[in-house]
Amino acid sequence: MTGPWWQDIPPVRAEVACDGEPHRLQWAAGALNALDHDDIEGERILVALGGRCACADILRLWDQHAADVRVLVVTSRGEGDPVPDPAKEEPMRHRYSRPGARRREPGLADVLRLGGPLQDRLRDGLAERERAALHAALYGRATAALRRWARQPGLAVEVAMIGEDEPPALARGPGGLTAALPFGWIVDVWARGLTTVWGRFCLDAAPREDGWVLATVGPELGPPAPVAVSRPPDA
Repeated sequence: MTGPWWQDIPPVRAEVACDGEPHRLQWAAGALNALDHDDIEGERILVALGGRCACADILRLWDQHAADVRVLVVTSRGEGDPVPDPAKEEPMRHRYSRPGARRREPGLADVLRLGGPLQDRLRDGLAERERAALHAALYGRATAALRRWARQPGLAVEVAMIGEDEPPALARGPGGLTAALPFGWIVDVWARGLTTVWGRFCLDAAPREDGWVLATVGPELGPPAPVAVSRPPDA
């Protein structure tokens, strides 16, 4: 990517009720703007002093949650995974009774009410800013694990962070190894202590009722082969 993360992403709009009128909010070029206010910055100052302006309040909440990593969890994970209107969700006391229930606070819920396209823009902007930190975390752990597996402390390692739906891979690179792994490898493999099993390096761990089925490669770096691992009796 040579340009900003929002390059070639089209603008999107949403409406909010402000002063009894429908007002337009537009996201474009990485920023959210209120189209129906001549002096929105002045309105934002008045809101900070206790005034009321729905558009200014939404812009404040947007800025606040643009750095909120929870956005990556509570917004949609893709097609077929719509996020319901928070105002129509079941009561708060039931949130934790459902697997995968998404926890939201009022301010973030107000931003999510702007609709799916704007949710996507908020999530994508945050994901791009956080991507460097996520890649660094993945690189450090994968590199250390690969060097231990190969028994070469100075082994040259390149790690590409791929999407969660892409197949992981391990191959020989210039003077070392090249790995393509999703960030979820840290949770699914590294955190469970499954990086090396029977002398094979683990690329992925799929849960099953009594353990995991691992996708592993041997020192020869051939195609991944499955290895079944059972949980300890007291796990």
